[in-house]
Amino acid sequence: MSPPSNLVEAVLLHLGVNYELVETIPYKDTKTEKFLKLNPYGQVPVIEHGDFILNESKAIARYIARISGDKTFYPHQDFKKVSKLDAL
Repeated sequence: MSPPSNLVEAVLLHLGVNYELVETIPYKDTKTEKFLKLNPYGQVPVIEHGDFILNESKAIARYIARISGDKTFYPHQDFKKVSKLDAL
C-alpha cells in the first residue's frame, strides 16, 4: 500500500469508519479506463462515497474526518485551526 493510502486507511481506522479496500496494482490497474475515470492522474488513493469521488490523500482524510462526526479529531468550528491544518 502506498504512503498516501496508508494515511487514508489510518484515518478510517482511527475514526471507526467502515470502508471497502480495493487493492490495485500500480501502473497496471491504475491505468485502466475504469480507474482513470475515478482519477485521471492514475494515482491512489481514491474514494467513492455514493456518487461522490475524491482523490488526493489529504483531501480524502479531511473529508472522512468531516463526515465521521468526530469533532475532536478534526476541528469543525475553529476556522483558524482548520485553515492551519488545511495548509499542511
